[in-house]
Amino acid sequence: MINLKSVVVTSRKNLRDTLLLEIYSGREKLNKISKYSAILLFLLVQSVVSSAGAAIISVNLNNFFADPSVTVSADGTSARISEDPLLFSTLLVNDPGLGDPDVIIPDMGTTLNFSYRFIEAVGEDNEFGVFVIDAATGGSAGNDFEFFTQDSGSGIVSFDLTSLAGQTSGLQFSLTALPGDAGFDSVVTISDVFLKTSDVTPVPVPEPSALLLFLIGFVCLLLSGSRRNTDKPLQISKVIIRNNKQPVLCAMQ
Repeated sequence: MINLKSVVVTSRKNLRDTLLLEIYSGREKLNKISKYSAILLFLLVQSVVSSAGAAIISVNLNNFFADPSVTVSADGTSARISEDPLLFSTLLVNDPGLGDPDVIIPDMGTTLNFSYRFIEAVGEDNEFGVFVIDAATGGSAGNDFEFFTQDSGSGIVSFDLTSLAGQTSGLQFSLTALPGDAGFDSVVTISDVFLKTSDVTPVPVPEPSALLLFLIGFVCLLLSGSRRNTDKPLQISKVIIRNNKQPVLCAMQ
């Protein structure tokens, strides 16, 4: 039961100090609540963020069919395609539809990457081409999965395989003689063929109502702990000045 009693303040200085103490205590409590609420909010945001990483899967070119003028390194990380006088197009190809190992596996967030260096001999006319194979048809998976050039150069090519997720796919590299080609000295080198997969594991996300209840409970816990561990501040109800005499402070404890 709350008991009301009058506290006579003998000086204006004591009254001022009491008021300042009350204001300071309230501010300290609010600061503490704000600090811990900010920490809680940060933890809640962290809890709803998915943990994500990436995996690199090297593609072994020894799992590809290679024409006689194609040389693949022992570790399967690179290959050199040279023109063959007996072939219109020289191939390095992996086609699971024809029984080759299934090494090109599309998935959500997966990209296929490789580096190339194409040297077209002087006076010759060749084309270097690459495309992802649709194993169901044996043809190209589409324009978004093709790369062709008739100019000497080098670079890195990347195909986003997300839209092919769930399909059986292969990969073909070719060096082709065009109608104006007069020799067999052009060459292309392939290296660093790999799949980069996005490994995303969703974290269960709490319902908004559950988050709100948790936040309210946390703040109440802070308030309760603060009241138990600190002196209860003076609760001022009113200040009365009687007949121009010294003020009387009416307070509740």
